Amino acid sequence: MKDMTPIRDLLLWGVRHKVFSGAQATLARRGRSPLTVCAGTTSFREGSQVGRETLFDIASITKVFTGAAVLRMVDRGELDLNAPIQEILEELNGGPAGNATLAQLMAHEAGFEPWAPFFERIERKDRGTSGARREMIRMIMNHPTARSPGEEAAYSDLGYILLGEILERKSGRLLDEVIAAEIAGPLRLTSVRSAPVRGAVAATEDCPWRGRVISGEVHDDNAWTMGGVAGHAGLFATAGDVAGFGVAWLESLETGAWLSQELAARSIARRPLGRGLGWDLKSPSGSMAGDLMGARTFGHLGFTGCSLWVDPDVGLSVALLTNRVHPSRDNDAIREFRPRFHDLANVPKNDESNH
Repeated sequence: MKDMTPIRDLLLWGVRHKVFSGAQATLARRGRSPLTVCAGTTSFREGSQVGRETLFDIASITKVFTGAAVLRMVDRGELDLNAPIQEILEELNGGPAGNATLAQLMAHEAGFEPWAPFFERIERKDRGTSGARREMIRMIMNHPTARSPGEEAAYSDLGYILLGEILERKSGRLLDEVIAAEIAGPLRLTSVRSAPVRGAVAATEDCPWRGRVISGEVHDDNAWTMGGVAGHAGLFATAGDVAGFGVAWLESLETGAWLSQELAARSIARRPLGRGLGWDLKSPSGSMAGDLMGARTFGHLGFTGCSLWVDPDVGLSVALLTNRVHPSRDNDAIREFRPRFHDLANVPKNDESNH
């Protein structure tokens, strides 16, 4: 698609109908210049115009960055996907979760509950400190699991918080340093960073317990309490760089340039319980990726209103970044907007403009 006017018009429609105050959308292909359009403002009140360099809180898209860092270390033989996680998280030794493999943790098969408001158990004065981070990790490890490893694939923030902890312990570096070294640096994704973020950044929720509209700090309550970044949430980026991350996966599938072909392919293969390694896979019906992207499409959503979907059959990476939680997370109009957007963004295989 060379003419991005229809996509810009749809983004403007979303602004007018208060699906979000602002948005970026990027369509990218390997070896070609990405196409980006922007609409709206960073806030419904006194916000600046959203441009290509405006940063968005990408929320749970952070998970695929965390997963990618794990796979890079697996590629170098520093981690083993088949090893039980208790080999690194020794506190889990003797419990059912400790026997889960690293691959099961990445695929949301380790048995952890989806979410719990652990931030509420931390004194307000301590939230955002290194001490709070350590206490959160301790509470998650001591929290009863919902099921046995390998019993079911159940999406879990808690599992990915521990995946981030595994990266830190194995590398000896902070998680944001690992992301920079393994992903943002090698792929030249210069916008990818953790909070605090200054400058042009899309606002998120008017948070009742923080007492302010969130801007430049992570929206996720548990991640904020842990200091701003965790394995499940905390990264900010532009649509161009999020789509570029998807292109890096396409390149790895074809050439193994950044990640080995074997691991890249394994990560997007549907496991028996239905998910990939870190990636969500397109469901046959009702997918947020719409109806027109291919059956092998993989991607991830972010609670703040962001998404990345990659169709390897046509070599297309599509990033949509919005702030649908501004000023309230109760706004769920993005659910109807997302598939509509992706159907519009999809380019048929026989479109000669792509060759």
